[in-house]
Amino acid sequence: MKDDEIIKAIYNAIDDVNELLPKEEKLRKEPNTPIFDVLSSLLILNFIVKLEENIKEVFNVTINLADELIVLKKNNPLKNVQNLKNHISSNLKNNQ
Repeated sequence: MKDDEIIKAIYNAIDDVNELLPKEEKLRKEPNTPIFDVLSSLLILNFIVKLEENIKEVFNVTINLADELIVLKKNNPLKNVQNLKNHISSNLKNNQ
């Protein structure tokens, strides 16, 4: 159940970013959809802020996805939707 809610929060953030993108650049809502390599830094920031808001709303937990070291991690959480879901799930477990 929690994973489904995390994916929904991610997909809602994708919907918000897609509103700012031309049709041919819109992100797909799939586990292997890349995030970091396809969005500009400004759109990544918009995506992260919206996703943090979604997580706060659904789980009543504040997480910081904008950590400057996030992209240096071995499995970059922003590489794709699946990595991001796993990262958020781990964060939520640590906040319990």
